[in-house]
Amino acid sequence: MHTFLFTDIAGSSRLWERVPDAMGRALTEHDALIANAVQNSHGRVFKSVGDGACCIFPSALDAATAAIEIQRGLAQKDFDEIGKLPVRMTIHCGEAVERGDDFFGPTLNRVARMQDLAHGGQILLSLAAYTALSARVPPEASLLDLGVFPLRDLGRPEHVHQLVHPLIPSAFPPLRSKSITRNNLPAETTSFVGRSRDVNQLKATLKVSRLVTVIGLGGSGKTRITLRVARSLLPDFADGVWFVELGAITDPALVAQTLAETLGVESEGVFSSTDPWLERLVDHVERKSLLIVLDNCEHLIEKCAEVCHELLRQVPSVRILASSREPLSIDGESLHRLEPLPYPSDPEASINTLSSFDSVSLFVERARAQQPGFQLSAGTAVSVMTICCALEGIPLALELAAARLGAFTLEAIAARVNNTLSLLSSNNRSKQLRHRSIRDMLNWSEELLNAQERLLFHRLSVFKGEFTLDAAEAICSDSQVKLDSISDLLEQLVRKSLVRISRKQGDGRYMLHASVREYSEEKLIASKDDSVALRHCEHFVKLVEHAEVELRGKEQTWWLDALDAEIGNIRSALEWGILNEEADRVVRATGALWYFWFIRGHLSEGRRWLERALAINKDVTASVKGKALAASGMLTLLENPEKSRAFHERALELARLSGNRWQEAMALFGLGWQALYANDLPRMQMLLTESRMLW
Repeated sequence: MHTFLFTDIAGSSRLWERVPDAMGRALTEHDALIANAVQNSHGRVFKSVGDGACCIFPSALDAATAAIEIQRGLAQKDFDEIGKLPVRMTIHCGEAVERGDDFFGPTLNRVARMQDLAHGGQILLSLAAYTALSARVPPEASLLDLGVFPLRDLGRPEHVHQLVHPLIPSAFPPLRSKSITRNNLPAETTSFVGRSRDVNQLKATLKVSRLVTVIGLGGSGKTRITLRVARSLLPDFADGVWFVELGAITDPALVAQTLAETLGVESEGVFSSTDPWLERLVDHVERKSLLIVLDNCEHLIEKCAEVCHELLRQVPSVRILASSREPLSIDGESLHRLEPLPYPSDPEASINTLSSFDSVSLFVERARAQQPGFQLSAGTAVSVMTICCALEGIPLALELAAARLGAFTLEAIAARVNNTLSLLSSNNRSKQLRHRSIRDMLNWSEELLNAQERLLFHRLSVFKGEFTLDAAEAICSDSQVKLDSISDLLEQLVRKSLVRISRKQGDGRYMLHASVREYSEEKLIASKDDSVALRHCEHFVKLVEHAEVELRGKEQTWWLDALDAEIGNIRSALEWGILNEEADRVVRATGALWYFWFIRGHLSEGRRWLERALAINKDVTASVKGKALAASGMLTLLENPEKSRAFHERALELARLSGNRWQEAMALFGLGWQALYANDLPRMQMLLTESRMLW
């Protein structure tokens, strides 16, 4: 029985395309490192395939020892512009047919197919290799059970283990298995009505076009139909279908990051390079078969176009289904214009004719949620037709109108919708007719709210993305809207379809539909009430300051998830604070957030926020400013060690000036790390010793 070790470089095609000279030099060193390690462990390289090596050993222990030595050597070296070289490895034991200097047979096929599962830096073992190695592993090494996975073109799945060692990387995303189609598509919470022709057309277009953009006015159902199409295509994409919601993102620089994080791209770790998110994203999806659904692109249109262009240009197996109010306007884009649902116009139409219109079907379906016995009949037909015509078949408007049945008769709704739309349309000639109708629908929905419901509705627009009841109570209550009334008022707004419960089950979070939030925000801005935005900023500053302490404790994972869930609101609070020169609050918040950015690998984003906060031309206390400077130093350490040193030296001056011994220790700690990166080990020892004594 033989033991085989196969290696190759993950994402090598992308690296050869981007830095061919550096890859040529790196490959020479890579080959020498592998050859030496294999020889040291009594093995030999019997074949090279591309940038990979096929090696044979007398035992599984020899192969595992060589694999660890290779990964240790790679982890200790940077290869010019490339940084770390991501080499993946697989080990398998079995019989093989020897022919000349080469080997053939099922054993070779299995170890080669296992390569498809691995990530760069990872060492995988088959069940046969695990069995052979488990009685005697290399010193300090251990074996991690990853489960059973199918292998491409092979009938029998493989029980896979990972070889773990403290001196090589060990934390990796889930194996790149094609056993089930992975996805993050939210579940449908209401029935999908109509649009069968649109769904079929979109599916057909996606077969021939790698980018399809669904365009239409707000409230026309773009998100709903893209999700419907994506869900129906799950079996067609072996590496998953991924929904990326951009509605809460305001900074174009976060588009690639948000997309990358959704797809599970590893962030900038403490010892990794600081490659741009877009490059890391392209590397991650290389050779993967997946569908990306980009939702609400219109406010980030240029950046979305750039990201989509790069993905389509460099990754032939990726397809993108986008929704926007305008096209991305890049090569290869196919457009699908989503029109409002068909609605009737003949007042003499029969019940059967009316029921064939999708707008009528949608209204009737949603009306039943308010009145379970509701049906289209001779008594309701005229009013239903009036409402569908007045609202021109816009899905969101129809759903809002149906929600009114909880408080009004059908006849009252029909009478009100006609009068309201006629009045407001005559004063809004500059707007497209269909856009006016949804605005008018929202105007009318707002008029039906009582004073406190209306105030809360406007104030909820301050949230970017989702929010909790606790946050709504803290931010939206004052002398006009009492804190103990927020819960009931929020329930009323949910019932009236102006606020949505989060798609995630049981997490107690709420959100506003993008079109509804846009309308509500206009009303809040028109009121010139800045107190809500100020309370929003204060609330999330307190949250991140509290989280800073918790992130160093046993509840770290919970708090990381909590900050991830609120990241849209945190970014919004920082943006508002910077624009309004709330120096103390923003500098405090960015100084408190550095450890979250550091753990999550959001180093470049953290640096941008800190730079903008520290640039506010207002005095803050030496203690607050010193903490933010030290945070800048930690987040700059990998990118620019000398710049990091300048930040920490200034932080040290301010810490000593304010007498803050904790911050003095932190600044010395950062300077010690900078000395390590500068290879000044005596200075590092002196600084870290002094820091330790202070702590």
